[in-house]
Amino acid sequence: MLSSTLRRKRLAGILLLVLALSVFLVFNRFPKLDIVREDLRAASSLGECFQGFCVDTGATLFSRWWEFSVTYLELVAPGMIFAFLVAGLTGAFLFPSSATRAFSSGGIWGSFKGLLVGTPMSLCSACIVPISRALRGKGASIATTLAVVQGSATLNAPALIMVALIFTPLLGGSRILLSILAGLLIGPLVAWVVGERQQRDPEGLAVTPFEGKPDSWKDVLVHGGIEWIRASLGYLLRLGPVMILAGFISGLAIQWVRPEVVETYLGNNLQGVALAATLGILINVPLLFEVPLVVLLLLLGMGAAPAATLLFTAAAGGPITFWGLARSLPRRGIVTFAAATWLVGMLGGLSVFALGPFVPDTALGYRSSGDIIVHSESQKELVRTGANNISLWSFPPQAYESQRTNATLRNISLDLTGIQPLSNGYQYEAWLVFGSKVRSVGTFQSDASGQVIATKGFLLHGQSLSLPVDSAHITEVLITIEPPGEDDGRPSETR
Repeated sequence: MLSSTLRRKRLAGILLLVLALSVFLVFNRFPKLDIVREDLRAASSLGECFQGFCVDTGATLFSRWWEFSVTYLELVAPGMIFAFLVAGLTGAFLFPSSATRAFSSGGIWGSFKGLLVGTPMSLCSACIVPISRALRGKGASIATTLAVVQGSATLNAPALIMVALIFTPLLGGSRILLSILAGLLIGPLVAWVVGERQQRDPEGLAVTPFEGKPDSWKDVLVHGGIEWIRASLGYLLRLGPVMILAGFISGLAIQWVRPEVVETYLGNNLQGVALAATLGILINVPLLFEVPLVVLLLLLGMGAAPAATLLFTAAAGGPITFWGLARSLPRRGIVTFAAATWLVGMLGGLSVFALGPFVPDTALGYRSSGDIIVHSESQKELVRTGANNISLWSFPPQAYESQRTNATLRNISLDLTGIQPLSNGYQYEAWLVFGSKVRSVGTFQSDASGQVIATKGFLLHGQSLSLPVDSAHITEVLITIEPPGEDDGRPSETR
C-alpha cells in the first residue's frame, strides 16, 4: 500500500498537516475567542482601542493609520506563516506531481470540496491566499479555489461560535447563511464568467521527481523537507511584500470609519447597506475582527441592515485577497469575485432591512439580554447587556418583611454608570415586577456622559427609582430596551 514514493509522501504530508493545524488551532485560534471577548468590552466602551483600531482618540490620521496597519500585520503574522508552510506542504508532500485531479471538479460540487478544505484552516481572507494559490497551481478548479477562501474566512469554527453567541438570530443567522451562499455559488459564477481554464502550477513551483526515485522513509522525509522549505520560501517571497503593502492600503481605508460618518451615512437604509458593502471589500481584517467592529458601529448608530452587510463582506474579501489571487485568476475573475462578494453583502443587508420589522428582539443587533446572576451575600442582581453592565441593587428578601408594616421601602438606587445612548428611536424602560404582574415606571435615555435622562414617567429621578407606597411586594426590577413607538405595556426580551 505504501510501497511507492508518492504514497509515502502523501501520508507524511497528511500527518504533518494534521500536526501543524492542531498546534495552530490550539495555541493561536481558540485563544482568540478570549481576545475577541476583551475586544467586545473595549468596543462597547467606545473610547478604548482594540486590535489597533481606535474610533476617537484625537490622534492624527497618519498615526491612526500607522498604528492599525502595524498591529494588523502583527496579528496576521502567525496566520501568514502557517499559510506559507501549508502552501509549501501542498506541493512538497500532498500533491508533489505537477497536477492533481482531487480538486479539479467545478460547479457546486467543487465548491463543496473547497469548503471542506478551507473551513478547518480558520484563516482570514488574506492569510488563506497562499493555500488557495497552491491548490490552484496543482489543478484545483476556480470553484474549489474560491470556496477555500470563503470557507476559511467566514465559516471557520471560531467565527460561527462568536457570531451565534454575540448577535441576535436575525443578524447572526444572516452572516451564516450569506457565508454558505457565497461559498457554494461565487466560485461557479466566476468560473462561468471567465471560462474554466485549468492552470497547472502557474506559480512555477512544481516539485520535480528525484533521480533514483527514493523509496525509503528517510529519503522521502529528507528530500520532501527540502522541497517543503523551498516552496514555502517561494510563496513568502512572492506574496509577502504584496501582503504588507496591501495591509497598509486596507489600514488607510478603515480610517474612514468615524463616529460622525457612521451616524450620517450608515443608517438603516439602502445607502447604508451599499456603503457598508463597499467598505467591506475595501478592507482586510484579522480573523474575527469584524465581530467587535460591527458591535462598535451598532453602538455608534449604524443600522442592523448595514451591520449584516459589513459582518459578511469585511470577512469575505479585501484588497490583499483580490491582489493575492491575481496570478491564479484572470483579471475578469478577480473583478467578478469582488463584485459577487459585494452583491451577496447587499443581498444580506436588504434582507435584514425587509425582515427587521417582523422579527422581535432586534433593538441593537447583538444579544443584549442575558443571565441574571444573584449574589447571595448582597442580593445584587447583575443584568448583563451586550455593552455595559447594569447593576440593580435591591433589599434582601427579609427586608421586605421587616419594612412592610411601616411602609418605609420607597427607593432603589440604580447603578447605571456607563450606560450607552441608544439610537434610531430605541429607549430604555424601567419595570417593577409583582409576582406575575409587571408595571412600567417610566422610560429614559442616556447622554454621551452616561447620565440618565427620563423621557416618560415620574418615578425615575437620576440614579434613584422611587417606589409606589403599595410596592412592598416587588420581586424584581427590570431594565429593558424598547423599540421605537413600542407602548404595549409589556417588557421586551432585550433586558
